[in-house]
Amino acid sequence: MPTAVRTADFPSNIRPAARAAVSVVLLGLLSSSGLIVSAGPPSPKWLFLTIIVLYTALSVARLIWPRYDQLVLSDRELILRDRRGREQVCRLRGRPFLSPLFLGLPLVRSSGKPVNVGLFASQLDHRAWRQALIRLRA
Repeated sequence: MPTAVRTADFPSNIRPAARAAVSVVLLGLLSSSGLIVSAGPPSPKWLFLTIIVLYTALSVARLIWPRYDQLVLSDRELILRDRRGREQVCRLRGRPFLSPLFLGLPLVRSSGKPVNVGLFASQLDHRAWRQALIRLRA
């Protein structure tokens, strides 16, 4: 007699989002150049330019080196593995943001702490991306 076993898909490795990082760098360069050529006193310009450069660098770093390395989507939960091999079991909190290019997941860890995970389509393999969209849309 078969026993009830929790079914899980294969683990999908999370890759760096290189295209998104290039887009962020281009937007940072455009906003920096717009700020430089704008009229106004130079001291606030340098402050805002520093903020733009730091924010762009932090955003690019998060896209190139994602917080999680692996994702496993099972029937009722999502398992995230970080670079050190630690697993976090999460469940969906509210409605996810689904689009053909980006997936935004509001999650709750098993400890009760909320966490948000955003993934671009290029970060997962094609099969895992399709499975995630199909399962989360239902």
